[in-house]
Amino acid sequence: MFWLFFLFVLCAEAGRVCAAGPLRLEVPSGTRRLVFLDASGKPLKALEDEDGDGRFESTLLYENGRLRELLRDRDADGSPEEILLFDREGRPHELRLDRNGDGRPDKWQFYRAGRVFRVEEDRDFDGRADLKARLDARGQPQVLLRDEDRDGCFEVEEKRSPSRREVLIRKLTRPGDCASAKVHLRLLYRGSRLVARFFDRDLDGTFELREFLTPQGKRCLVVELSREGKKAFLYQGGEEPRLAFHDADGDGLFERRFDYQQGSWEETGPLSLEELEARCAGGR
Repeated sequence: MFWLFFLFVLCAEAGRVCAAGPLRLEVPSGTRRLVFLDASGKPLKALEDEDGDGRFESTLLYENGRLRELLRDRDADGSPEEILLFDREGRPHELRLDRNGDGRPDKWQFYRAGRVFRVEEDRDFDGRADLKARLDARGQPQVLLRDEDRDGCFEVEEKRSPSRREVLIRKLTRPGDCASAKVHLRLLYRGSRLVARFFDRDLDGTFELREFLTPQGKRCLVVELSREGKKAFLYQGGEEPRLAFHDADGDGLFERRFDYQQGSWEETGPLSLEELEARCAGGR
């Protein structure tokens, strides 16, 4: 049976409990919710037995009659595993979770207009977040930041969309300075398949080496930037390139081709990088 038990606490100041001594409550068996009210009838605190096991594992705290905080202590150790904060409209604002029971939050969910839009996690339970995620309107991760080496800097950034995924990996140019991080590796995925890798070896903001992969994960096309211009190497199912292309004047088009079987250079019609990517994918 569901019981709703009200306790009226009279006090000279609204919102404050003024009992001269300890109160002893005789709570009827089966009571699922116990509410404490101030003299004006506004709730101060509520206890809830959500699963009907005879123990109040949830505590609700109110401020000026508005729900402010919800605490859940499911294992009855005196430390809540969940703390949910509410905004002035009574909507969820922030959820703090203690997943390993050490008394410290290790996961945080932040709400906007009642919807989760940001999540942070402390995956190794050392007291600080090492994963941050921004969610889209469907609640799916849109941008993730990860601190894989636990140095306090989020060196991995992942951007997701329904059709592709991009991962940026950064290196610190000054030890301990997170603001000095520069992208040195960019990974592109279609679904779960890695399709391209871009390398910035000197951290100057330009990817000197670009590598495109086949659906089987083998190297297909490699593009290198150097003082001699731009070079592209076309692979056809092997470890060694079959053709090389050279853009000597830096106009973005490859005018010369080297055939490794013939061992000679020849002039060719100007080819763009997009055309080489298509030729690589088409097996030509």
